[in-house]
Amino acid sequence: NSTHDGSFAACGADCVSCTDATHCIACDSGFSLHAGACVQECPVGHVVNGTRCIRCDTTCAACSSPDASSCTACHGNEVLVNGACINTCPSKRYNRTLGGNSFVCTDCHDDCLECYGGDNDECTACTNFYYDGGCHDSCPIGTHAVSENCVECSANCDSCDNT
Repeated sequence: NSTHDGSFAACGADCVSCTDATHCIACDSGFSLHAGACVQECPVGHVVNGTRCIRCDTTCAACSSPDASSCTACHGNEVLVNGACINTCPSKRYNRTLGGNSFVCTDCHDDCLECYGGDNDECTACTNFYYDGGCHDSCPIGTHAVSENCVECSANCDSCDNT
């Protein structure tokens, strides 16, 4: 192996070119250059770009390419949405824990406008009507609509309206 100036020196393992014995500038096939050393896998927060490990975008904890829309994990309590790390999930989605500090925005149940989980009874706001702990397309028999809520009819009525 040769140094950058053409003289001979012993480069580290898996290194094909170096500036001195501790600073590699080119690696063997199957290895990537990171901080002057040859590695088989880039460290967390870095990704292979050609033959080098480069840092992911600062918004990403891990990524599949160096741009901000290629995150595969986020920092802290941020959530992953379509490859980007954001602070809160958009409407009709909730923040689901993947484990550790990893979160992802997941779809709410179809009847939910906002939710804290994916089931019908985990809605905090409904697309149509709320009744008895869940969202419904219409108010069930024995109830009537008052705004977005279904309210019980009087005890002696099978059906009613809000008049």
